[in-house]
Amino acid sequence: MLGVKKLLVVEAGEKSESGSLLTAAYAKEQNRQVFGAPNSIYSRESLGTNKLIDEGAKIYLNPSQLLLDPMRKPRVDNKIQNSKSIGEDLTSLEKAILMKIEDNPMTLGELLLNLKKNKSDILETISIMELKGRKINVGGFLKKQ
Repeated sequence: MLGVKKLLVVEAGEKSESGSLLTAAYAKEQNRQVFGAPNSIYSRESLGTNKLIDEGAKIYLNPSQLLLDPMRKPRVDNKIQNSKSIGEDLTSLEKAILMKIEDNPMTLGELLLNLKKNKSDILETISIMELKGRKINVGGFLKKQ
C-alpha cells in the first residue's frame, strides 16, 4: 500500500479474515482514509462493508472522494480541441491514450493492441483519467470528449 492514501472497500463479508477487511484494517494502521460503499443490509457480501462504515469509515458516494485533493478542479479542460492542446499535466500514457482515440473511437481491446502496453497500467490510467473528469469510456468505446 506504499503511496496509497485512500482505500475504497466495495464489498466485504462479515468474517474478520475477509481479505477486504484485513486490507482495511492495515490501511487504518497506516493512517490511510478508508471508504466503504454502502450496500444492502440483507446481503451477506455487504455486512463487512456496512460494519466498516459503522466503525468510522467514510461513506463512499462519488469518485471525486478518491482524488488526492477533492477541492482541486481538473487542470485540463475536458473538451480538447486538438492534440496540440493536450495539457502538460498528463502522463505519457495518458497522452498516448488520447492520441490513439482522438479521431478513432476504439474498444479497450483495440487500444491494448495499438498501445502494446500492460493491460493493468492502461486500465489504471483510464480510471484515473475518468476520476480527473475526463469522460473517455462511452458505451463501451473509448473516445475523446
